[in-house]
Amino acid sequence: MPHDIIDNRETFLHDAVKALLSEAEAAHFAVGFFFLSGFKAIARHLEKVSELRLLIGNTTSRETIEQLAESHRSRMSIQAYQRSLQFQNVEQRKEVLAVSARKIRERLERLDPTDEDQELVRQLVRLLEAQRLKVRVYSGGRLHAKAYIFDYPAGRYERGIAIVGSSNLSLAGLRDNTELNVVVHGNANHEQLHKWFEQLWEEALPFEEHLMNELRVSWAMNETVTPYELYLKVLYHLTKERLEEPDMPLPADFPPLADFQWAAVKSALRILKRHNGVFISDVVGLGKTYIAAALLKWLKVRERQRALIICPAPLVEMWREKIVDRYDLGAEVLSLGMLSQPDFDWGAEKYQNKHLVLLDESHNLRHTDTQRYDRLYK
Repeated sequence: MPHDIIDNRETFLHDAVKALLSEAEAAHFAVGFFFLSGFKAIARHLEKVSELRLLIGNTTSRETIEQLAESHRSRMSIQAYQRSLQFQNVEQRKEVLAVSARKIRERLERLDPTDEDQELVRQLVRLLEAQRLKVRVYSGGRLHAKAYIFDYPAGRYERGIAIVGSSNLSLAGLRDNTELNVVVHGNANHEQLHKWFEQLWEEALPFEEHLMNELRVSWAMNETVTPYELYLKVLYHLTKERLEEPDMPLPADFPPLADFQWAAVKSALRILKRHNGVFISDVVGLGKTYIAAALLKWLKVRERQRALIICPAPLVEMWREKIVDRYDLGAEVLSLGMLSQPDFDWGAEKYQNKHLVLLDESHNLRHTDTQRYDRLYK
């Protein structure tokens, strides 16, 4: 049966908002927070409305009220604080705007430096310059309500429609979170919601200038790219996966590793999974053997993979006694020279059914015209 419930499960808020923006002449959004991801989700449809008024909440007052509530202060204390917000002095109002501007700056800094996100920022600037986007910060207390009010063009029986509920103007609120919103029909309801919005709008602080300042100084509006900024962007893309991957704590049963060695293990794991092979290389004394051992230990414990270790003959005893046995790697150790022996039994069971081959001193295999290279390949 048809219904007006939007829960981001069967029906999604971003679909409803985009559809209504395509029909509306103007829109008025009241939300708790300003998220660029929310604008990004509906950006193409914003060009179709003559005016969008965005009323956002005051983060500072929200946190203070929650702290009062968490400390079990009386209801009178919370109400007294909320009343005090209605009589803020100039400095207090400046602080509210400064905090909101700082939040915008932080979110702009987290945007990916892509053409799509750059165009999003530039679109917001165009809308602000044309005075088609107007933004205010509600400083009179916590703005917990979320309302999306749409005005239809003149000539229609319905003057507008609205959606009220739990969703902020964010990608999560529009699409991913489990939310509960309802479509509100009827001219009487539309008029009452308009009245409610207008009262809050008049009490709020203009924010367009602060928003515009943050947008204009952001990377997206900076036409001149310095060599240093180009270097940072390249560095970011080269290290993006490492920066964004969840932290992996060093397990207690691993060989002892310094922080830089553990970082090398995580990097090696990432490369190994992507390319089915990895080089661990560094100057003498920085612990390549322990890094490799920790890599094998991780793969044994976490993924039940066992390894064949091939190394020069002088290192066989070291690998077996000080590494494999000590740290219970469950690996077989083979002398590199054995690969050249004509009677070498490559088919022996202990060399078969291995998931990994670790080759120590791999530069010994840099020439392909040797028998041991051919056997290693097999």
